Amino acid sequence: MTKTTFQKFYLFATLIVIACTACKRENEPPILRLNGATSIETLRGTAVKLPTAIAFDKEDFDLTSEIVVTGTYDKNRVGYYPITYTVTDHDGSTAEATVTVHVYHGSNNLGGTFRSSNDCGNGCPSSGQATIGYEGVYYRLKITPAFGTIGTSGIDLLRFDYTKDGELRLVSGQLPCNYTPYGASGRISPAADTISVDLTLRDFGSGVLSDCRLMYVRQ
Repeated sequence: MTKTTFQKFYLFATLIVIACTACKRENEPPILRLNGATSIETLRGTAVKLPTAIAFDKEDFDLTSEIVVTGTYDKNRVGYYPITYTVTDHDGSTAEATVTVHVYHGSNNLGGTFRSSNDCGNGCPSSGQATIGYEGVYYRLKITPAFGTIGTSGIDLLRFDYTKDGELRLVSGQLPCNYTPYGASGRISPAADTISVDLTLRDFGSGVLSDCRLMYVRQ
């Protein structure tokens, strides 16, 4: 083998090695980082500022402008809302991050005047207009008719503890009839426009229990 032939062979072999090395190199997926928390809580009716994000990889460097954000939240409806950030590099590899926005019920946006109805069938609790307010305890509601004085004989009064997501639990109550609240659970709708209560009544005389449904619709 002449020197010239050897040099050509060596150059050819080197090119093959370089080419094979490039073929075997795997594209590394991009990296996406949020500039903030992945979980955000906000009181119903209050908007939040979503975090920004950056993205990059070794091959394409800065990919921040390629980030796509999907999803939205409704500040007026209680719930959990996923907001997804996605970036794709030029080789098709992707990275993803999710921010969850939790819109919750609070003590300053549930009260008001409601139209009440029920299927208890005995006039107790009363139907008609009802007032829902607070009793100086965070996450506690009191429900009374919109007439009379709280605590006066003959006035309905139901007290509920509630969770951020709107679950209700009876704390205490009094009714102007031969029944007493024995137990109850309920739920505040996501938009806080209706409140439903499954109530168990106990007859003073017989001790018999009966179930009925109460419904409160915001006026």
